[in-house]
Amino acid sequence: MSNPGRSGYVGGPENWREFLACWDREILDSLKLEGAVSSMERQVLARGSQSKGPVSEAAISEAEKRLGTELPKSLKDFWRASNGLMHLRLDADDGLIVGAETVSWLKSSKPDLIPENIGAPISDEDYFDYGPDQDPVYLRDAYIQSMLVVSDLVDSGIYLLNPEVKTQDGEWEAWFLGWELPGALRFKSFAHLMRYSYYKATQDPEFDGIYPEDQLQGTCADRGLTESS
Repeated sequence: MSNPGRSGYVGGPENWREFLACWDREILDSLKLEGAVSSMERQVLARGSQSKGPVSEAAISEAEKRLGTELPKSLKDFWRASNGLMHLRLDADDGLIVGAETVSWLKSSKPDLIPENIGAPISDEDYFDYGPDQDPVYLRDAYIQSMLVVSDLVDSGIYLLNPEVKTQDGEWEAWFLGWELPGALRFKSFAHLMRYSYYKATQDPEFDGIYPEDQLQGTCADRGLTESS
């Protein structure tokens, strides 16, 4: 099987802090203008941030030991900036992006999401399209049983990382497995998924595809996490 080449993730903890601080400013401005309705919105408004404190290196090592794998750098750098995220408008609902202590394999924490039947084979040409022309129907169901859960399960879907598809620089493919999609939106890394997630939450919540890269430029997503940002 082919791989998607290099991920383009070039960030570090400081880039994540800048990205999350920028995101916080937009969310807080919105909450102050529109009011906090949900429990998580009220918590974020009171705390002044969706983010949490950074995780220790010992906690990251313990997570990798517990899971039996080396985790991708973009996820660990995110934790070094914020050990989880109180994500307002994670698609249609509020939800948590998990921290090092709560990250889990899908097969152990949510086995009911693993499909009983495997769909038709998908060609590499169709599968490894991470641009705005990506068709979410082209997912490989067999990968789901190997997935790492990195978000709450909300009404519209869940965020997953796929260790079966790794880039040349060690990032894991990321999925938004959405119940209202005909499949999943796929990204080259956790960082690419979170840039999309920010933009959908704050700028264009009705769009159900991959945003063109130039649409993210000049926004909070443009904080040096990826080569194109």
